[in-house]
Amino acid sequence: MAQSYNEVGLIEPTDNITVTFDFLDREDVSVTVDGVAVASNKWSWVSDGQLLALTGFPAGTATRVLRTTPAEDLQGLLVGTAVFDYPTMNLNFTQLLYVLQEKADGEAERQAVIDGLESDISAVSVALAAAEAAQTAAELAETNSETAETAAELAETNAEIAYAATLAALAAADLPSLSGVSDGKILQVSGEAWVVSASAIGTAAFADTGDYATAAQGDTADAALPKAGGTMTGTLAMADQQIERPAIKDYSEIGAAEGSMGSGTTTFSFSDGNFQSGTVTDTCTIALSNPPVSGRLGSMTLAITNGGSQTVTWHSSIEWVDDTPPEMLASGIDWVEVWTNNGGTDYFGAHVGSYTP
Repeated sequence: MAQSYNEVGLIEPTDNITVTFDFLDREDVSVTVDGVAVASNKWSWVSDGQLLALTGFPAGTATRVLRTTPAEDLQGLLVGTAVFDYPTMNLNFTQLLYVLQEKADGEAERQAVIDGLESDISAVSVALAAAEAAQTAAELAETNSETAETAAELAETNAEIAYAATLAALAAADLPSLSGVSDGKILQVSGEAWVVSASAIGTAAFADTGDYATAAQGDTADAALPKAGGTMTGTLAMADQQIERPAIKDYSEIGAAEGSMGSGTTTFSFSDGNFQSGTVTDTCTIALSNPPVSGRLGSMTLAITNGGSQTVTWHSSIEWVDDTPPEMLASGIDWVEVWTNNGGTDYFGAHVGSYTP
């Protein structure tokens, strides 16, 4: 709460304005509307705690009454044979207190503006990176769709040619009769000695490896995940391949603990996971490695314990929100986020927050 000013909304002539703070002299009190000073002939004093808006008082959405205490000379200045008494001391202390309150209020307002700018910059940077990644994904999806459409048309043409050739061959051949058919398994043919093996495509008729041409093919089919869904029992290694339009629920990020960060360089590699942690025990340097390729957004969350207990030098390519590396706790945990979308040529970093467990 401000100690040297108070703000009200729209003020019109004949309205009263409350003065909520103390002052040494009425000359130290002024009025502004939307940040512009109001001439002293547009308002007057009713009492030490109240002002009156006069004719011609400017319209605006934010009216502020503020105190500006002179800081050049003390109110109780001792010269010649003046007596240094308690009233003089109290007057000087009050003057200095008011000056400090005004400076503190001004600094709080400036910090609020800085905090707002930092938040805006962070949001814009994240949104820009996401937009670039989305554009790249859309372009790749369009290319893949066109390729798939061409392949489907070619496959359809080949199937029609093969079907026509098969009908022609059957019409020209003198085929023996078939007998002993059992659930699509190996067919025994009467007449000439030949064997037909059948595959199970899209049915549940083939339940064991003996129903397939080889046992290995049966094992592969038994282990396959059906398109209708199922439960994974192992790691799905995508090898940097693209997954399109997933609906993800209840997910987590694999973390990696670097342990003690002592003398030398500690490298956090994107290939070890998107969440990593470490405890600073000595002067050290933090490096980053193995980011995603340019055009893809890579992010990493770092939990640094006791980062302020030693001198920590960050990766030189990190551009911080306020151009200054985080001021970390000597005893506690600091959360730091880093991003890159150009293969690690540049990183963007932000100090998310800190706490003491």
